[in-house]
Amino acid sequence: MEIPIGIPGLIISGDEVGWTVEIKYDTQKTGGYYIFTSRDSEGYDDWVPDYKSLEKYFEESKWLIKWGPVPPRV
Repeated sequence: MEIPIGIPGLIISGDEVGWTVEIKYDTQKTGGYYIFTSRDSEGYDDWVPDYKSLEKYFEESKWLIKWGPVPPRV
């Protein structure tokens, strides 16, 4: 599974349908990955220590994501 880093996406299937997601690699402090999810003014983040854990996180969430610019909500 390839998960784009630093590219926003829209969750279209699985947990949190309709939310946006973006992954950031924390090269400076932890070497892990931050997972940012948001919808409207609500937002959350999570962290995993490595890419294998990131893949597992995505599998458990059952996410299908449309990657690329996410249009603003009206």
